[in-house]
Amino acid sequence: MALSGRILFSGIEVDAGTGEVLLRILVDNPQRRLLPGMYVRARIARAHYPAALSVPQQAVLRRGDQASVWVVDTHGRAQPRAIELGELVGRRYRVVSGLSAGEQVVIEGIERLSPDAPVVTRAWQPAAAGH
Repeated sequence: MALSGRILFSGIEVDAGTGEVLLRILVDNPQRRLLPGMYVRARIARAHYPAALSVPQQAVLRRGDQASVWVVDTHGRAQPRAIELGELVGRRYRVVSGLSAGEQVVIEGIERLSPDAPVVTRAWQPAAAGH
């Protein structure tokens, strides 16, 4: 049975174990095929942002509902930067604001950083899937 609806609310947290996210969807149900307590399988079209900036999940630090990353300034020193995150897709967060294209983000070794710490940069390659 195919019914259409629209998203009223989307939770911001994804269960890392199951990939589940909380959604509240309003569905027209004129024939009363959907009843309270029923489980459904839904196909939800995701938004597409072709020019979006994204950062690996492991580069993001969270303190409460605030997110930040370490960026490398023009002098090769680490600086903390508050950012606003969008959704998490494939272990990468979409960055809504706080970063510009071309800025270098520290991904590994962030636990040892402090403001103005010198940073040696190199290209980062994510681990192969399943490793």
